[in-house]
Amino acid sequence: MDHLRLHGDLVARFTGDRSRTETRCRKALDLARTQGTRAYGLRAATHYARFLHEAGRIREAAAAVLPALDAFTEGDGTPDVRAARRLAAQLR
Repeated sequence: MDHLRLHGDLVARFTGDRSRTETRCRKALDLARTQGTRAYGLRAATHYARFLHEAGRIREAAAAVLPALDAFTEGDGTPDVRAARRLAAQLR
């Protein structure tokens, strides 16, 4: 899952192709959801939400990260949860 997310970053950085980047982000998020891996799902959702936020797509960004974040009732001290909470606060 992380490889899809990271590949999307590389595509954006070196080609500027945001549509391919978005596709990779969505695939990473869908894969995490399908496999039921909450931690990777949160990381993928946060990454995708940042991508959307940078594009000015605030509502879509919130819709991407908030459900993944709501699945965490513990682990507030982990870097992924803290990053997702900071992003969620920016989106509200």
